[in-house]
Amino acid sequence: MYKLNVTDMHCMSCVRNIEDALKDQDRSVKITANIEQREIQVESSLEEAIVIKIIQDEGYNLKD
Repeated sequence: MYKLNVTDMHCMSCVRNIEDALKDQDRSVKITANIEQREIQVESSLEEAIVIKIIQDEGYNLKD
């Protein structure tokens, strides 16, 4: 499980965009989001670096 801070995630639509992009690579991915803290937890068989790249390719920025 990866915990990531997505700095420009503002709404559930953002969460769905991220989830859909990840599901293109891992159909079993599960995301739990806290929009106020702009944080997501990702359960996926994908490596963290791949998850981060997919999220960034969707146009979202992550905080280190």
